[in-house]
Amino acid sequence: MVKSYLKYEHSKTFSLIASSSSNALWSADEEIAQNSASRKSGAGRALVAANEEVLCWDVKKSELLGRWKDKNCTAAVSVLARSKADPDVYAVGYGDGSIRLWDSRLANIIITFNGHRSTVTSLAFDKNGERLASGAKDTDIIIWDLIAEVGLYRLRGHENQITGLQFLQFDATSGQTDHEQADGTEMHSNGVLSNLDDYPGFLLTTSKDARIKIWNLGTQHCIETHVAQSNGECWSLGVSPDRSGCITAGNEGELKIWSIDMLGLGDAARQITDKPERQYLQDRGFLYRQGKNRTIGVSFHPHGKYMAVHGAEKAVELWRIRTDAEVQKTLARKRKRRREKA
Repeated sequence: MVKSYLKYEHSKTFSLIASSSSNALWSADEEIAQNSASRKSGAGRALVAANEEVLCWDVKKSELLGRWKDKNCTAAVSVLARSKADPDVYAVGYGDGSIRLWDSRLANIIITFNGHRSTVTSLAFDKNGERLASGAKDTDIIIWDLIAEVGLYRLRGHENQITGLQFLQFDATSGQTDHEQADGTEMHSNGVLSNLDDYPGFLLTTSKDARIKIWNLGTQHCIETHVAQSNGECWSLGVSPDRSGCITAGNEGELKIWSIDMLGLGDAARQITDKPERQYLQDRGFLYRQGKNRTIGVSFHPHGKYMAVHGAEKAVELWRIRTDAEVQKTLARKRKRRREKA
């Protein structure tokens, strides 16, 4: 037998590249400052958990660019999140329930929070980077004030670990003014009221208990609950960039589609209507991945035209979201075929 392996020789040793205890994040080259500009490769940087550390890798060159480690913490990293308002700030959750905010440019800790009794499983920044929502295996959700560096309050209602968090806030600067309400309040084309800039907003959450909830952060209580999956746990949550809908993912490749009534949430915030039967989440049906294992990640492209779904079988599926015109064209073609067959 030919010893074909003898033609290979050792080139490089990486040690631990990443651990499976946490998600991974990608960042463009220009968004993480480095000492040398020549180190930019154009492929971006990957931030991953490696036991109790966070490692920053050059995706193209396979170079380790930096590591974040708190010498006083021996718990493994369990979740990573990035601030949209300040791309240099990252939130890192740990297995002991602690949360640390890191400055990626200086590789040092900004704030440390301790409030959970078990592993932190989900983190989300608000649009202004002033608040952080955290969820853990202890089923609690905590809202943190990053300016005052304190915890504001807990939200309790889920019966299992938190698997998804997303702020639903109002943005008066997006969209063009279409018309005015009878009371003179401007309404934007994306269904957002222009005088709700300072409202705390709402929080969309999912849990392993197969429930999806909407929380009113102004009143700090749950206003709506649905069964997120039909076949067991809910493992992931993805919200479209325009906040018009979301996807919850569970076992056996099941993806459930939801529409979000942001106009109705705006009315609820302003107390325009008091109709307890009104639903802000509407079930729009199911999609099924090719992979039948549980889904561990759903992400939308910033333009909203594509979404990526990551499964436990180590496969990523890319989906293209059709426009309204494409959907109407397809429906018209199907109707024409049915008439011809009749």
